Amino acid sequence: MLHNFENIFANIFGKDVFEDFVGHYQSEYNDLVNDLRRKIKSNQNRKVPLHIPAGMMDELKDVGDKHIRSAIQQSVYADCISNVNESIKISPEFFHNLFLEIGANVKKMLKDCFDSSSLSKVGYVNVIVVGNLASSAILTNTIKYAFPSHHLVAPPEPNVVVIKGAVIYGQERKSDTRVR
Repeated sequence: MLHNFENIFANIFGKDVFEDFVGHYQSEYNDLVNDLRRKIKSNQNRKVPLHIPAGMMDELKDVGDKHIRSAIQQSVYADCISNVNESIKISPEFFHNLFLEIGANVKKMLKDCFDSSSLSKVGYVNVIVVGNLASSAILTNTIKYAFPSHHLVAPPEPNVVVIKGAVIYGQERKSDTRVR
């Protein structure tokens, strides 16, 4: 998904401009990625706004909104992305399409896991998702629709669950090494 997102920006603003932005403004790039991840959490049915970072505007060198609008119109994304005051707005359909590959990979991985462990024969399985994408309505809905007979468990604070799991694993590993 992130790779697709980067390709969109590189296609609109130019690969060199985007790579210069990432190289010179790493913290702003990280903020942009985190903003995208926050937007992933909600299954929005309206255009998804993303602010164009100041560093990106600096890399575009004295290019105003008019040029950005023109660049978007000339890109393959003209139908699904618009520009308004240093922000781009992505149509909900296109935003959801960014996750199709991720959803397909997750569905395949879960199906393979169920099949290899004979869980595909069990009528009901709890699927627990944690981490950043666990709070993504888009991803959780993909799993729910792909496996309707299974129960999806997405804890309210999925990142905390990852940290707790790491602590528990670390404690168990520590006790394992003492026994040896």
